[in-house]
Amino acid sequence: MFVFQLKKYIMKTILKTILFLLLSLSINAQETYENPISLPYDNYGTGDPSTFKWMGKYYLISSGSDLDRGLNIWQSEDMVNWTHMGKIANIDGGKAMWAPEMIYYEGTFYLYTCYDLGGANFNIQGYKYELPLDEHAKTPIGEFVKFSDDMVPGQSMDLDPSPFRDDNGDFYLFFSSQTEGIKYRKLANPEESLSTGIVALGACKTNVTTEWTEGSTVHKIDGSYYMTFCGNDVLDPNYTISKAKGSTLASLSKTENNFIKQTTGDWTGTGHNHWILGPDMQTYYTTYHVKRGDTKSGVGNPLYRRMMLDKIEINASGTMTTTAPNFNEQPVPSLPDWSDDFNRSTIGDEWASSSFDAGTNHGLWGNLLMWQDSKGQGGANGNWYAKTLSSQTTASDYVAEFNLKLIDVGDDAVNFWPKIGVCVSQETVGGDDENNWLWVFLNAKNNSIETRMAINGTGDWGYDAVALPGTDFHKWHTIRVKKVGSKVEIYFDNMLKITKTNVNLGGGHFGFVTENAKGDFGWVGFSNIN
Repeated sequence: MFVFQLKKYIMKTILKTILFLLLSLSINAQETYENPISLPYDNYGTGDPSTFKWMGKYYLISSGSDLDRGLNIWQSEDMVNWTHMGKIANIDGGKAMWAPEMIYYEGTFYLYTCYDLGGANFNIQGYKYELPLDEHAKTPIGEFVKFSDDMVPGQSMDLDPSPFRDDNGDFYLFFSSQTEGIKYRKLANPEESLSTGIVALGACKTNVTTEWTEGSTVHKIDGSYYMTFCGNDVLDPNYTISKAKGSTLASLSKTENNFIKQTTGDWTGTGHNHWILGPDMQTYYTTYHVKRGDTKSGVGNPLYRRMMLDKIEINASGTMTTTAPNFNEQPVPSLPDWSDDFNRSTIGDEWASSSFDAGTNHGLWGNLLMWQDSKGQGGANGNWYAKTLSSQTTASDYVAEFNLKLIDVGDDAVNFWPKIGVCVSQETVGGDDENNWLWVFLNAKNNSIETRMAINGTGDWGYDAVALPGTDFHKWHTIRVKKVGSKVEIYFDNMLKITKTNVNLGGGHFGFVTENAKGDFGWVGFSNIN
């Protein structure tokens, strides 16, 4: 009997391994690509491309045209192979919508775009798609509604809106205004207009003072702000991408004019880039466009553009570098080393539930997410915490991303505060050997993000905690944990919130954990850092 069971186990293991390898080969069948990238349903070309990540997938939107109203949207896992998903945010009339960008903020997808009124007049419009509380949001494609016809009242030459959320939660909208360069303003909320308090970045202009400066993107990395922007005439082969850096937003200053430039050949006019963390969660990629021809008249349609995809890096000295524009064969962006989008009917043996004092089971819902079947109680009334861990393990250095939201809280919220979060670097699963782990919690009572840690069985109950005022944990949120050596960075909705040092943990299992609460859990994945 034992021999039979052993053979059965071995065959099951072999079959699972073969299935995993076949799936991996199918996903990574294309190992290289060449620029520019041709998209399906590319009637107008791909001008002013921007990307947005949601639940492990990337979404691409670009400028429309007078003849093809509205905004097309594409979906991809690797940023190279795109599927056309239709249109979003259809306009009411007038002309084309240009340079759209999207951001997720507290349960709502916000989309900003500029709108050609004719006669060299442009307005910045705002659209939103608010997720119902019972909506599980497999994609950000929904019924967008307009909330603003003019985000910058009193001005008529405003282009290329770009939202940015700083680590402290402050929300900004960057935009351009003809020859005045890049501007921005802090907003009380994503729907506020920009009539006052506008800051002009005089040091961030194109080198041709009579032409447009436009197409900005901002990131905060290792305490510094980095911005790319473009300028000159979009029809000119000298259309180019510049870069800037500053210790504050107001101090952003151009550090290189021709950061990405191509003036000769079949494709010229590099411009309007947007950069984002790639699928491996550690490499930045920029999407930008090039156009056919070497003159303003172009070849055929002078505004027929295609998308380019290249790496952007921040080196050890804090300098932004790139090999773009790269027209040679190059590797497709690496996918996570492992991920799970729960797109199946049963949870299988990939995940194992564990809890203190009483059991809580986990299952899958609608091929979309993982859920837990009870919210738990405190102390003698039931379980203190509920946890489910993947059978996968990370290396010692890794980055892992989790999507989660609060569903309900337990009855004893006085002694056991409702929390929902993630667990990383857990040495073992189950039993009495759970001596090494790091938890990151969203505390629903204090509206904060906090940590707990155990090293060799000794708990760290100091609660590194950062307030998240105004945050509704019943909405979907993202936690990303990056560990390199003994340093750990914890991001909430792409904002760096906690940095821990002297974290003497290795790699290990990872998963979701709740305390006196019930949650839903979306896409999760990790990449090892070599």
